[in-house]
Amino acid sequence: MAPVADFGMPSDVYPAPHASAPKVLDVGGDVLNAPTLVSITFAGDARASDLDAFASTIGASPYWTTVTHEYGVGSATAANPIHLGETPPKSITDAAIQTWIEGQLAGPTPAWGAPDKNAVYTIYYPSTTTIVGPSGQSCIQGGFNGYHGELALSDGTPIVYAVIADCANNATYPWKQLTGLDVTTNTVSHEWVEAVTDPHIDTNPAYAQEDKDHLGWIVLGGELGDMCGFNPGAGFLPSGVAHAAQRTWSNMAALGSHDPCQPHPSADAYFNSAPALPDSVAFTFSGQKVTTKGVRIPVGATGTVELDLFSDGPTSGPWTVSAVDVLTWVNQKPELSFTFDRDHGVNGEKVHLSISVLAKDPSFGAEFFAIVSTLGDQQNIWYGTVGN
Repeated sequence: MAPVADFGMPSDVYPAPHASAPKVLDVGGDVLNAPTLVSITFAGDARASDLDAFASTIGASPYWTTVTHEYGVGSATAANPIHLGETPPKSITDAAIQTWIEGQLAGPTPAWGAPDKNAVYTIYYPSTTTIVGPSGQSCIQGGFNGYHGELALSDGTPIVYAVIADCANNATYPWKQLTGLDVTTNTVSHEWVEAVTDPHIDTNPAYAQEDKDHLGWIVLGGELGDMCGFNPGAGFLPSGVAHAAQRTWSNMAALGSHDPCQPHPSADAYFNSAPALPDSVAFTFSGQKVTTKGVRIPVGATGTVELDLFSDGPTSGPWTVSAVDVLTWVNQKPELSFTFDRDHGVNGEKVHLSISVLAKDPSFGAEFFAIVSTLGDQQNIWYGTVGN
């Protein structure tokens, strides 16, 4: 895997689809140009040495360069790990975690050393601890495996942190699961990339939101790791690293109609099927009404969208195309059903997808679907929004 990928534009033989690719916008905040990874484990954590080693190798790996260089982030350095003598509580909230972190970094001789505004203080909780975070509960369906956040010390020093739960599998992942320590390292790689490219997530966000035409993708989460977290094969074993890491969104690759989730996992060409969404549709997210590109179909009616099939090189044959209501990935009742005029094709061809709206989504006021393209062991995904 090359340290820096060359994302040239596709040739005329393998044209970009009519539908433009999403872009994760820099909304004005800063990034951590030279981050430090601080691994923090509790007494008796048998994973500690492996987690320390993961931090010490990943920041200088080709993987790290590939997924962060275009966002202005350099190599990450691992600080001396912190092995705590204390045992963690059975349950803890994010507010309590922040208060605890502040205590460890306070005073003339802080327990964790002098506060470092370029560090990502990474706290690994064992499976015996339940965490109640900003987006729910750890290790449950619809919950989370980890998250990152920020706080300010009493003197105003900004602190970036990540909280990682010890989950048996990914709390929301619908595809083949990783196992063992790979679940944890995959999660922490996701959070580290997001923490360094969007460190001040609440007060001064950076790479945190999709462009206006693709705001429907925000149901995945708006950051770089989120954009690829649901993809099949998102977790993989990078060269020179002992455990799994997660592939991450690349604006450069997406612009060139290459695999936006880097590194590309295969020697074969990247292919996908992008819906051409002709309408302006609205939905509600986090209490705000937003407008984006989609297809407008009333409840009880059926509409048809064109799928543009494209690849960045020759494929071994046609790939199959399927569609899924994303609610089914979290075991909820689907609000959409689908039929195709045909279920396969190759670069430059078009497939037509008919979408029937079974019910209006009560939370968003719009419905969301995924197009899954499959050939051999490679699967790729594109998302769409239905407004009513």
